[in-house]
Amino acid sequence: MALLLIKPTQYGVPASYWRVILINTDYCSRNMTVTLAGYASQKDRDAGRMPIVHKDVLFRDGPDDIGFREDATRADIYVAVKALPDWTEAKDG
Repeated sequence: MALLLIKPTQYGVPASYWRVILINTDYCSRNMTVTLAGYASQKDRDAGRMPIVHKDVLFRDGPDDIGFREDATRADIYVAVKALPDWTEAKDG
């Protein structure tokens, strides 16, 4: 499971293949930080290469946010990421 979306990186090589590598859930504050690893391509990821960039997204429990769910699955998280303004054009990979 991954997302396909071309995003520029500081290295001049765009990342086009993104996968969730870390989910940090804070049950007291009711928020979740999700770290996505960006690879130049799925081929690079499948070959075991390291990601070229990491992006963190924060989900909070509040009226102006997508929300926080204690029981969120990885599939739920990908759907939530695609609903964020910077990720609306992402496709399932």
